[in-house]
Amino acid sequence: MYLALLVLLLTTASLLGAGKLFSKRVGSRIVNGQEIDISAVPWQVALLKLNRPHCGGSIYSANIVITAAHCINDKIVHFSVRAGSSNANEGGQVIALDSILVHEHFSWNTKENDIAVVWLAEPLELGTLVQPIRLATQSPPNEAPAYVSGYGYTGYENPDHLNGVDLKIVGYEQCKSLDAELIFEGMICAFGDSKDACQGDSGGPLVSNGELVGIVSWGSDCKEPKYPGVYANVAFFHDWLLKTIESSEANLKHI
Repeated sequence: MYLALLVLLLTTASLLGAGKLFSKRVGSRIVNGQEIDISAVPWQVALLKLNRPHCGGSIYSANIVITAAHCINDKIVHFSVRAGSSNANEGGQVIALDSILVHEHFSWNTKENDIAVVWLAEPLELGTLVQPIRLATQSPPNEAPAYVSGYGYTGYENPDHLNGVDLKIVGYEQCKSLDAELIFEGMICAFGDSKDACQGDSGGPLVSNGELVGIVSWGSDCKEPKYPGVYANVAFFHDWLLKTIESSEANLKHI
């Protein structure tokens, strides 16, 4: 079934021509998923801007959250995170940000290197509903099962409540073959039959085999959820993440 869908995508790409498949580059989206409890994805956080849901993120440690670079589009004082809640607008723990580091080669135009590390002003209280997730060291294979979650639009409205959906990985080479002009090294794709993530889910977690494998980056129009969603590939950025985090921790020890 999935191979047939992928063949259909490749055929569509051929018909539309290079540069046409993802002609509407927007923040990725959760469409045709279902409401879930935060206990199912305790690593998920809502990145708030002026106390309103703005993006998603993933807990790396009590002090650190990983999100998309394009989510950091304003002064740091405007941002905070909410962890441990199934609703982006209430409950859980709300903590201000201390500092942010966006990938030095992030491009607003192409969404290359769409990844950022966020340090919290105070540590999260870890527990059943607030847990870190392991970082992938290897990219999952083509067609591997995956799961994306977020508080963003469902295609029709912003639910505020956490939603999630099952997907399958579309490997880098397979995704790049759909449109080589828009898929770059460091990106990975995931696909479901009219299922994906929407605006507001950007920065959130794509998980496979219990590991964080992707950061929600961009996709096509929410009203046409038939193309793969595109994510920053965590395995590709694994060394960058560790060096960035270790460097910051070393500097903090010398303050």
